[in-house]
Amino acid sequence: MQPQQISFSTILQELTALSIRQAQPEPQLEVAHPQLGCIRMQRHVMPGIHLSSLQWTVGSQPLQFADETHSDDININLQLKGSLFSQFSCLPTALHMQPGRHNLLVTSEPGGHHTVQAGDVLDVFHLSLKPEKLSQYLDPSEAQGELLLQKIQKEKPLQPVPFP
Repeated sequence: MQPQQISFSTILQELTALSIRQAQPEPQLEVAHPQLGCIRMQRHVMPGIHLSSLQWTVGSQPLQFADETHSDDININLQLKGSLFSQFSCLPTALHMQPGRHNLLVTSEPGGHHTVQAGDVLDVFHLSLKPEKLSQYLDPSEAQGELLLQKIQKEKPLQPVPFP
């Protein structure tokens, strides 16, 4: 049976509709800390899919932090507001996320190193998918679908074309 042809925007529309129908929201988490600032996060968890919304008003000093979390999930970030600079040793270039930018990452190592500027206000939408969930929607006859499927199957890191 041939894979169904589907665009990435259709995947996001379907996932949004699915989250509305099936997601069980967790309580909103909120942390206020003198150095970190104020962080709010709302999460929705479904089988193979994790959606989160993060709003972060950074404290009075720039922060650098390491994320040691390891996951084989495919991560998609939509930067709605603020700036985040991230570096993963398994990826060839750093990511400088700014408003209106997005990425799709597959990493083969735990976490990364991140920097936020003092007083910045970040608003980020994050979508994390199990590889088998995203693979259902990819068309191997399309160049991007083929590349992503190969990377997922071989557990190889993948980063989109860097922004100028």
